[in-house]
Amino acid sequence: MRHPLVTALSALLPAVVSSSAVAQITAQWTATTDLTAAVIGSNGPGTFRLPKSSTLGSTNLGVVQPDARAMTSMSLTSNDYVIGFVITEFADARGAFTTTFAGRTGPHDTSILLKSAVPEVFNLSIRVTGNGTGDLPNQAWDYEVAVRVGSQVVVSESKYGPMRPMTIPIRLDPAGTIIRTRSGAVASSVFGVARSSLLLTLSVEPQPRCSSAVYGTSCQGFVFAPPQLDGRTSVVISVGPPLSTGLLAIGSKQLQVAIPGTNCWLYTDVPILLPFSTDFFGNAHFAGLIPVMTRGTFTTQAFFLPSTGLVSTHGVSITCP
Repeated sequence: MRHPLVTALSALLPAVVSSSAVAQITAQWTATTDLTAAVIGSNGPGTFRLPKSSTLGSTNLGVVQPDARAMTSMSLTSNDYVIGFVITEFADARGAFTTTFAGRTGPHDTSILLKSAVPEVFNLSIRVTGNGTGDLPNQAWDYEVAVRVGSQVVVSESKYGPMRPMTIPIRLDPAGTIIRTRSGAVASSVFGVARSSLLLTLSVEPQPRCSSAVYGTSCQGFVFAPPQLDGRTSVVISVGPPLSTGLLAIGSKQLQVAIPGTNCWLYTDVPILLPFSTDFFGNAHFAGLIPVMTRGTFTTQAFFLPSTGLVSTHGVSITCP
């Protein structure tokens, strides 16, 4: 038999949640200088060169000798929502008592052209990790890294830099935005090992679009609306009756109506009802329920239907500008 609450609430308002096309990011990554790695070791000098204008994304170059190395790798990962760029620079040398051995990569300049089919503001996250060894007077090591978005330099560091992670907003559209990088590492030694390594990571992902606020009181359980990395928003139900059936109500208005026969409240009009089942801990999860490009303000609340009788959570107001 259908629960009378379900019958009554299902007949109220039409659906209010709608979405448009999902913004997709595309990237073109190219070298704007020759990419080089060079060493001077016991086997003499050695070099490797990748010419400028080469397409990057799964790129490895390097020169390796028993006592000197210089290596660079560049990788790109992407899906419809998030794109990541990783640059690794590495150089080391183990010098002889009277001979200086050395390794060097770069400096390497690259250009990343990012486009979005739908104009949208994204988050650009930048993280730099660098380290090295070689503190004797006859040892040296260093690295350099710079990132420029359009005409603005947002990162410019060497081994003496603070290297704080940062996230900045960037607007992408069909015309495209250019991010430029510079990176390189060097190490040299007359005796002992000198080493330098640099890791530059950039990721571009949609900004969390929707915010939420709790209102009302709960008979049992909680409802949250956390954003996902792909720009969607999930709905998470927790601490409800274990192993119970329930309904997630989605509406367009905040209400505060006493539910007859209970001490609970109806906090939303109910044009949409989604069934769920809680696990042993009373939890349920609607992953990515709200699409990336959803617009508007709406409300949600969870109802549990255990054998002991109806209980409900507080309400949540979700705004997607």
